[in-house]
Amino acid sequence: MKLSIVVPCYNEEESIPYFYKEIKKVIKIMDVELELLLVNDGSSDKTLDVIKSLADDSSVKYIS
Repeated sequence: MKLSIVVPCYNEEESIPYFYKEIKKVIKIMDVELELLLVNDGSSDKTLDVIKSLADDSSVKYIS
């Protein structure tokens, strides 16, 4: 089974790595395939840079 999660992100550079780490833990327990779509909603901080770095994981996609 595949689980898709869409997350709007606005000035969340500090919290996104924690969210990602925790969601990966939960997904492992659930034994499902993850599709995580992070949507940068016009952030003025480094949110987009953080999101892009997470996109190295093939389950993570982003829109800005």
